[in-house]
Amino acid sequence: MTIRNLAADDFDVAKDFCAHFLDPACYEQAARKDYHADARLTRAVLEVKRIYNRLKPDRPLALIAARCFREISGRFNDRPGCQVFASLAARRDFFSPFAAGNEALAARQHIATLPVITAESEPAWSGLDMETAVEIYLRFRMMMDRPTNRIELTARRLANAIMKRLPSGRAMLAPSALCIANSGCGSQTGKSNRLT
Repeated sequence: MTIRNLAADDFDVAKDFCAHFLDPACYEQAARKDYHADARLTRAVLEVKRIYNRLKPDRPLALIAARCFREISGRFNDRPGCQVFASLAARRDFFSPFAAGNEALAARQHIATLPVITAESEPAWSGLDMETAVEIYLRFRMMMDRPTNRIELTARRLANAIMKRLPSGRAMLAPSALCIANSGCGSQTGKSNRLT
C-alpha cells in the first residue's frame, strides 16, 4: 500500500499517475508547452474552415487541410467576444429557462448564484470580413501547395486507393501503417498487423 500526500505543494497528480500507471515519458509529452494538439482555431479561421468543409474533401485532403488551418490560426488573433456565437438577446432567451433551477441549486449549496451572462455589453462576433477570408484562404492554398504536403497527399490517396480497391489491400498496407504509427517495423507481440 502506498500513501501519498495530495496536499503537498510539490505533488503533481498527473505526474504521479503517469509514473505509476503509464510510461513516464507520457507526462513529459503532455507537459510540453511548444505543442498543443487540441488548440482551438481562431474564429475567422474556423469560419473559413467551415466553408472549406462544405466542399466535402476526401479524407487525406481533410487531414492535411486541418493541419494547415491549425498552423494558420496562430497568425489571426481573436478580438474580445469572437468566441461568443450568439447575440445578447439570443443568449438571454436560451438561458432564461435555467434561471430558476440555478437559483434553487445555489440556495441548496449555500453559494451565490453564478451569472450566466457576465456583462450586458458582451461583444458578439460581427462576422467574417472578405479581406480576412481571402487572406486566410490564400495562406491556406500556399501551405497546401508546399511540396511536402503535395507528396504526403499523393501518398495518402494512393494508400487509400490500394486499401479500397484491392481485395487484400488493408492487409498489404498494415505493416507499413504499423511502421508509421510506431516508428518501427514489425510486430513484437506476434499479433495480426491489421488496420482497424
